[in-house]
Amino acid sequence: MTEKKHTRRAFAAVIACLALTAAACVGIPENAETPAETPSETPSETPAETPKMTKQVTETPAETSAETPSETSAETPSETSAETPSETVTATDAVTASRSPEERARETAALTVDENGVDNAWAFLLINARNPLPDGYVPVTAPIGVYSLDARCAEYALLMFEAARNDGITLNVQSAYRSIERQTVNFESFYNSLVSRGYTPERAFDATAAEIAPPYTSEHNAGLAADIGIIESYFDTTEEFRWLKENSWKFGFIMRYPADKTSVTGIIYEPWHYRFVGLYHAGRIRDSGLCLEEYMGDDGSDNDVNGVVEKFREYITGR
Repeated sequence: MTEKKHTRRAFAAVIACLALTAAACVGIPENAETPAETPSETPSETPAETPKMTKQVTETPAETSAETPSETSAETPSETSAETPSETVTATDAVTASRSPEERARETAALTVDENGVDNAWAFLLINARNPLPDGYVPVTAPIGVYSLDARCAEYALLMFEAARNDGITLNVQSAYRSIERQTVNFESFYNSLVSRGYTPERAFDATAAEIAPPYTSEHNAGLAADIGIIESYFDTTEEFRWLKENSWKFGFIMRYPADKTSVTGIIYEPWHYRFVGLYHAGRIRDSGLCLEEYMGDDGSDNDVNGVVEKFREYITGR
């Protein structure tokens, strides 16, 4: 019995050891949960947080491309292209405003002075029935408001208008450059009106030619003359005329057809007609009291040497 008891105890001990061993073996899966949790938690946190950092990196270029260019392309150019030119124009205006129109006219004329001390020598030419323009002559013009003049003298006219405004005088231009075609239409229209009133063709032609020069013989065709103010003889009673008489020569213009020179010019008294000859000659013509024909030595004795007027007469009266 005693041996059997010992045998049972020994067997029970073995069973107990086996039980403990089994328990230990069963405990391994419990320890295996730790590695299971590690892949589950650690990767989940790392991928979750890493994209957030990646998104933040993505926002940085957004700030760079939105804000930085904004400062470069919007603000910097704005300051360069808007403010700087403004300062430049202001400085230029200040310099220009410090000089009178008359001073600027003299400065412009000085750029054209030749070896004889004459400015704008190109403009010193006689245009009348005895000295017509070349066939097909067309000047290069520049605007003086709604009208135009030869581009080389337009600036002087604008300066003259500015000077008049500074003195409270408004000079209204009624006509300036006229094409040969327009001159022909104007002549024919006036001629026909006289014929309709009973003038003979010859008388109508002569009367028209005294007021509207035939094509190629008008200073308007050369872009050198402007009709200013009222196209009537009483224009010489106005403030505008008095201002022109006193100041036009300072800008290179002369009153072309004086009242006491009609027999020389062949044109009626036109206190509104102003012709550009340059500052040098304008001042001397004014001081001399001569008309342009007299000043240039053309007294009208050699009448219509080119036959232009007579040919035009035949064309107009022979229809």
